Amino acid sequence: MTENNIKEALSECFVNVIASNKGYKIKKLTPDDGGVDIHITYSLKIELNGAPQYVDSEDTLHFQLKATTEKQLKRSTKFISYKLRVSNYDKLIHFRQTRKNTPCFLVLFILPDEKEEWLKISNNYLMLKKHAYWYIPAMTDTIAIGKKKTDHVSVNIPITNKFDVETIGELFKNYVPR
Repeated sequence: MTENNIKEALSECFVNVIASNKGYKIKKLTPDDGGVDIHITYSLKIELNGAPQYVDSEDTLHFQLKATTEKQLKRSTKFISYKLRVSNYDKLIHFRQTRKNTPCFLVLFILPDEKEEWLKISNNYLMLKKHAYWYIPAMTDTIAIGKKKTDHVSVNIPITNKFDVETIGELFKNYVPR
């Protein structure tokens, strides 16, 4: 595997651990040429013929996953600036503008610069370093006109958008209408 493939696999593992910890279900999409890498949903308990059953909710969050190292970022006191390929950015914008009730979120998993620090395993723990942040374009953001799809655009992710065990529930609450 290339280093980028390894980073991508670790970012998927990170999101999977976070989602699974809270009982959410993940569906990996292959191929991911539509700009969405995974869907996250949850189960609903229903009663069928007097017995409890579980079915998937219609509520779904869409995620585009990216991974990078600390040295590839620019930080300020309020934002993390990440260079995202224009084709990926445009798909986020398209989702935001055309699917207001089911937007696609970017999750940026940030690894330490040293590859040896990415994963630590002992008899007492499994540690996947370092952390992740989520991003959604503003409704007023526009597609990157005049740029090639292989060019990059800087995405400013608020440092308050940390992706942790409470994030998925908050995203469902704030972005999926009930």
